[in-house]
Amino acid sequence: MKFLKKYAAALLLAGTALLAWGTVETVTYISDLNTSYPASGDSVSEGAQHIRNLKTALKNTFPNITGAVNPTQTELNYVVGVTSAIQTQISAKPSTTDLGLHFIASTTLAGTATTVDFTSGIDSTYDEYELHVINAVPTTNNNTAWLLTSPDAGGSWNTSPADYDWVLNVSQSTSATVTNGSTSATQINLSDSSGVKSTTANGGFSAVIRVFDPASTTFYKKVQWTANNSTAVGNVAAMEVISGSGQRGATAAITGLRFKFASGNIAAGAKFKLYGVRKS
Repeated sequence: MKFLKKYAAALLLAGTALLAWGTVETVTYISDLNTSYPASGDSVSEGAQHIRNLKTALKNTFPNITGAVNPTQTELNYVVGVTSAIQTQISAKPSTTDLGLHFIASTTLAGTATTVDFTSGIDSTYDEYELHVINAVPTTNNNTAWLLTSPDAGGSWNTSPADYDWVLNVSQSTSATVTNGSTSATQINLSDSSGVKSTTANGGFSAVIRVFDPASTTFYKKVQWTANNSTAVGNVAAMEVISGSGQRGATAAITGLRFKFASGNIAAGAKFKLYGVRKS
C-alpha cells in the first residue's frame, strides 16, 4: 500500500509537470516571449527552459552583436520613422562639393580667338547652366558681345534671321538707362551698340550668362545675363551696367554655346567658365 501511494504521488507530480510545461512558449525572437509566463504555480523545473528561451530570443534577435552597444535609448530612438537603409539615403544625397554651381569646363585664351565655344556637357544633367565671361577684350574697338547657340554640339550654329529675341537695359555712368532689343535677330546681343572698348586696361566685357533648361524640347530656351564693360561715350570711357534677357526662338534642345564679338577677335587673357546649377 505504501508503494502504491508513492507511485500515485509520482504520477501526480509528473502529470502536474506535464500540464505546467504547456506554459513554456516556443521562442525564436524577443517578440515570441510571453510576459505572463511562467504562470503562478508552474513547476520550478521549468525555469531552465525559460532561461534558455531568453538566451535564444536575445541571440536570434541580435545575431551580430559581439561587443558593447553604447547608444542611449534617446540616441536609438532617433531612427524612429526611418523606413530604408540610412547609408543608402546618405549616399543618395549630393555631397557638399556638388551643391550650388558644379564646374564643367573652362577656357583661358593664350592667344586671340574669333570665338569661344562650349560644345560638351550641356544636356539634361542640369536644369540651369551658367557661362561666366571674365575680361573679354575685343581686338576691334567699340564692339558688341554676342551669344549663339548650337542644336548639335557645335556641328552648326543658329545664325538665321529670327532665330533669337533679346532685350537689354544699359545704365551708363554718363547717361540714363538705355533700352535696346530685337524680336528677329541672328544672335543675342549681350552688350549695347555703343560698343565695348578694346583697351586692355579697361577689362573689356565681363558677364554671368544663365541658360535655362537647354535640354527641353517643349519650351523656347530662355537666357538671362548681367554684365559690365567700358564703352566710349564721346571722348569719355564710361562704365556700363547691363541686364538682359533673350531666347532661342525654337523648342529644339541646345547643346552648344558660343561667345564672340560682332567683328574682330577676342584678345588673349580672357577667361570663360561653364557651370551647371545642381538640381535639388
